[in-house]
Amino acid sequence: MLERFGALPDARQAGRLRHRQRFVLACAAVSTLLGACGYRAFENTSQKLTQRQLRALGCRRNEKDGRYYPPSDTTFQRVLKRVDSGSFATLVGAWLSDQEVGALLQLAVDGKVLRGSGRQDGKPRQLLSAVTHHLRLTIEQVPIAEKSNEIPALPPLLKKINPPPGVLITADAMHCQQESARFITQELGGDYLFGLKGNQSGILEKGQRLLAPQAFSPGGPVGEGAPPPGPPAPGPRGRHA
Repeated sequence: MLERFGALPDARQAGRLRHRQRFVLACAAVSTLLGACGYRAFENTSQKLTQRQLRALGCRRNEKDGRYYPPSDTTFQRVLKRVDSGSFATLVGAWLSDQEVGALLQLAVDGKVLRGSGRQDGKPRQLLSAVTHHLRLTIEQVPIAEKSNEIPALPPLLKKINPPPGVLITADAMHCQQESARFITQELGGDYLFGLKGNQSGILEKGQRLLAPQAFSPGGPVGEGAPPPGPPAPGPRGRHA
């Protein structure tokens, strides 16, 4: 991940910078994994790192005393506020997907509200995320446009990931739409597993009718010595289900 951090452009003014951007991002990542939240917490956690650890994270040696020093809270703030959030999320997501073999074969899509955020309409910023099933790693996310919802954000999210054919996409009942199903099956070559609730009343009623208990044989599988199942129970309007 440290090598990938180096590919991100540094938006700070060129000149004599004490800490390289990739080092600050690496310290922020390690601090987050250790439970820190916020610029001051990042500084406090980084101060506990040893000289060897700071060097491994890419710190520059101080010219005066030859020691390595962690970033301050103001340095964390300047770097994290100016880094391109979209490129950063894509970079981290790609690294996380590399850590799990077959991570892209089963993805859960879900919408989240970004805590502490705000848009021009006063509502918090919403994101649509793709999470791996096994390790629950968020590998990609896209913002949901104002005055919109998760549905139109699904295709752009999955296009950024570009999952392999045969991928299984799971999502809640909001995405139980014909266009979403068509995109996953016909354009991605995958399968979907959507929740079905009352927002699709016609399909829900049909599903409840087709999946009613009488639609299945109550006898279970036929084994050696077991009596064969009887005739199927009559379905709606006197027809066999």
